[in-house]
Amino acid sequence: MLRLFRKFRQQEISQVNLAKYILYAIGEILLVVIGILIAIQINNWVEEKNDRVQEQKYLNNFHDNLERDSENLEFRITNLSEALTIIDTVIEQMSVESPEGDVSELIGPLYMATFILVIERSTIEDLKSTGNLDLITNEQLTEALLTYYLDIEGDGLIFSQSLVEYSRNTIGPYLMKYYRFKLGPIGAQIPIQTEHMITYEKLKNDIFLINALIYRKGILSASKEAYVRALERNKNLRMLVASELD
Repeated sequence: MLRLFRKFRQQEISQVNLAKYILYAIGEILLVVIGILIAIQINNWVEEKNDRVQEQKYLNNFHDNLERDSENLEFRITNLSEALTIIDTVIEQMSVESPEGDVSELIGPLYMATFILVIERSTIEDLKSTGNLDLITNEQLTEALLTYYLDIEGDGLIFSQSLVEYSRNTIGPYLMKYYRFKLGPIGAQIPIQTEHMITYEKLKNDIFLINALIYRKGILSASKEAYVRALERNKNLRMLVASELD
């Protein structure tokens, strides 16, 4: 009987110790889990903070890029306006019954200038190549940025390539074939000029040059309209970026 009682007591003690051990183990596991969750939360907070710092850097870079784009757009719009004014003046002069004068100094803006638009794409290309586009938390801003670069690149390339190809492949060879050219001194910032060959009277009677002039006016007008639209989008986009920076 005594032996049976002692055995029962030992079982009781063992069960109590096992229960305490299980509770202790559960407590340790909970502490580990809580520690891991806290570590994950801290890590997420640090990553989020770093992401926001990176986002601000990108937004600052975008603002600088857009500022330079705005300057380039305004410069090109001014160039195009001046070229269109010259073309209109020449066309008006050709309507005179006996136009007089030499247009050799106007060959550049009339037929050869291409007005290529340079767009600063370093920041958007960096974001796309590194896969960091998601750092921009404002989805409306991300969409506006992508649309801006897509549209301006499309319009700019279409008109610039059209002018370059036409100048190199069509009007350039024609002028070189039928008119003599002379280059200015090395380093001189002057356009290629004809040497006493193209007058208003000759221009008036050259159907190829007249058609080329009309074509150029259409392309330059379309380019100017596209750049004016791009400048307006640029302005709105800079305001949107600035609001995110604030």
